[in-house]
Amino acid sequence: MPIYQAPTNDESRHACLVRAAKTGLEDMKAGNFYLTEDTRNHIVEFVDEFGKKLYAISHLKSTRSTEYLDSSRAFDYMKTCMKDTWEAARRKVNRLDLPVQMLSYYGLPLDGKSPNPTTYEQWYTIAAKMVEGAEKAEEAGYPPVTEPTPAELKEAWQKASKEREELAKVDRDYDQAQEGIEEMRARADELISDVMNELRFFLRKMDEPSQRRIMRTYGANFKYLRGEPEDETPEAEME
Repeated sequence: MPIYQAPTNDESRHACLVRAAKTGLEDMKAGNFYLTEDTRNHIVEFVDEFGKKLYAISHLKSTRSTEYLDSSRAFDYMKTCMKDTWEAARRKVNRLDLPVQMLSYYGLPLDGKSPNPTTYEQWYTIAAKMVEGAEKAEEAGYPPVTEPTPAELKEAWQKASKEREELAKVDRDYDQAQEGIEEMRARADELISDVMNELRFFLRKMDEPSQRRIMRTYGANFKYLRGEPEDETPEAEME
């Protein structure tokens, strides 16, 4: 016997409720009262707000994905500029026989060994010090590192920082949009359960295939056992 399958995600919950409200209204106009007016009204009161909530979450999720990609790219480019700056600073000190103290302006120890940051915060902190240090190095009379230039390093750091702030904002917006969705999900399940229970009651005197055909128009889905013949539906006849 086919088994009723309740919706398992928010989009299918919303679609089921939208269809139940629409079909319920059409049936009431035709004089077929398979769903109580109170239940349909409760659905109408709820479903629009639920849909707006789901749209906001979906939109922010997509935006968050884009911002994450932009932030990652900007961060990786900043890291590349930092590493190239370290290498260029070491080469300039060696080539021009400059005091090793110059390396400290670029976030390097006197032995020239590159730092090994283990967190995003450490990378950004070092980058900020390098940008400031590059300016101070020139003020101290050291020749500028040119691959990349101090201006290019600063631009990479500013862009990465900006993208990071934008990602943090989207993360906060996404978290706020998620607030209350659990309660709305529970309410959606409750309304769907009400719909199915009322349909089972009002359709109880019909044969089971007829019950299922009508229930499908209210958004119900049924799972068939392997080899079990499926009910004839308009969709099946079109295949």
